[in-house]
Amino acid sequence: MVIKFDSVLTNEGNGYDKTTGTFTAPKNGMYLFSWKILSHVGKKAHAHLYVNNKETWLNYADDGPQGYDTGSATVILRLNQTDKAEIRTHGTSNYLHEVYTTFTGTLLYN
Repeated sequence: MVIKFDSVLTNEGNGYDKTTGTFTAPKNGMYLFSWKILSHVGKKAHAHLYVNNKETWLNYADDGPQGYDTGSATVILRLNQTDKAEIRTHGTSNYLHEVYTTFTGTLLYN
């Protein structure tokens, strides 16, 4: 299931589509992707970065000692224009705390 981040602070180049949850590379280049997840109390959550429908990286949040847990990941990848990147979860996204789960995609250079 694709996680849709519907609160978008910056979308320079309009690469991110909040209705689909997909980031489309506006140009060729090196991109930095970073995402953080927070699981609900007593729940475990996974969040995987997919590029062109292929899993490339993942993170995981367990149910920590206070009931919540975080997981974060950062990766730099070369993308071609129109390549698509998205964060997906296996199972239900109800295990993710929507306010503290974030995603960033940034063009470093081309």
